[in-house]
Formats: sequence, C-alpha cells, structure tokens
Amino acid sequence: MKQIGLFLFAVLLFSACNKEDETVVVQYKASNGYSNTQIKYRDADGVLVSENVNFVGGEDIWTYSFDGKKGDIVFVSARYYDSNSSITLQILLDGKIFKEATSINETDEILTISGTIPYYNE
Repeated sequence: MKQIGLFLFAVLLFSACNKEDETVVVQYKASNGYSNTQIKYRDADGVLVSENVNFVGGEDIWTYSFDGKKGDIVFVSARYYDSNSSITLQILLDGKIFKEATSINETDEILTISGTIPYYNE
C-alpha cells in the first residue's frame, strides 16, 4: 500500500512539473492607430526591440508572436506623436486577452502593458 502511495505521489509530482514547462503562445497586438507609432516589446529571447510602425487607418494591425513559458515577463509599449491618433495594445496568452490598454489623443505619452505569464490555468 505504501508503494502505491509513493507511486501516485511521483506521478502527481511529474505531471505538475510538466505543466510548469508547458509553453504558452504569447501575442502582442497593436491596433486602432492612425499615425507613425514607436512600438517597443520584449521578444522571445527577452531582448527589448523597438519598431516604427506607420498605421494608415484604424483597421491596420501590428502583431508579434512567440512561445513563452509560465513565469516569463511580457511587455509591450507604444508612443505616437500625432494629436489625432490613438492606439490599443493587447497581450494575448493562448488567444485570450491577458492585458489590454488604450490611449486616445495623448501625444508623446507612452502606453505600456506588462506582466508575468501566470503558472495557473484560467
């Protein structure tokens, strides 16, 4: 009986460790922009990357995706200079919105969202 208990404990421990090692599809998304926008984000290797994206209309969408691990830090920010512009940022985890923020007509302000990929399943 004691051996069965130890076996079950080992199986549960192994399955818990496997869940922590599972990857999560991370997607950064920027939309609703109307001008040249500087986007900074943390990439798959943890490096801060900066891109200039010229949004022509509200239907333009910028995305960046990678496989992350639970506990990884995720970060994306945007800055625009046209007073008639706006931006919506999202961080999606496995296709579900994890963080979201919008800036409208706030020139020269930096909109930032970030977090840590949670260990629990929602």
